Amino acid sequence: MTSAIDYLGALTLGESLVPASPLVASTAADHFASVLLSSFPNNALVEPTIEDRHDSTPVLLRRAIAFIDDNAHNDLSLADIAGAVYVTPRALQYMFRRHRDCTPMDYVRRVRLHHAHRDLVDGNRATTTVAEIARRWGFAHTGRFATLYRQHHGQSPAVTLRQ
Repeated sequence: MTSAIDYLGALTLGESLVPASPLVASTAADHFASVLLSSFPNNALVEPTIEDRHDSTPVLLRRAIAFIDDNAHNDLSLADIAGAVYVTPRALQYMFRRHRDCTPMDYVRRVRLHHAHRDLVDGNRATTTVAEIARRWGFAHTGRFATLYRQHHGQSPAVTLRQ
């Protein structure tokens, strides 16, 4: 560790006692922090455990989920959801991946499939069509909707509607 500190001192100060530039000083500070973290026992560099990954849902993620649940019938984009909870789209993707093991738009799709399932179960098979329900929940291609529905519910939407 002593040699790392000597190197960082020489890098930032050189021959004078004035740092070379703010960027060099900043880089040196980052390197110094890395040396400290790798030299002394700590938990800052430890990968999260299975228990850590299943910790309680962060408040921002709960807000994003509530926003999606309340607005699933609207045209939602990643930017809309991120804006509603005041985070960047990347931060939103990270939260969903870490705590829900999916992307935000995958979650939107699941919510819409759930609503479509409910509509199919409650629908009148004489007057309701699968295509109508698929379009209502944002699935423009009925065949693709049927495939996704079958993957999530184990049967075709037409069978659900007939039951």
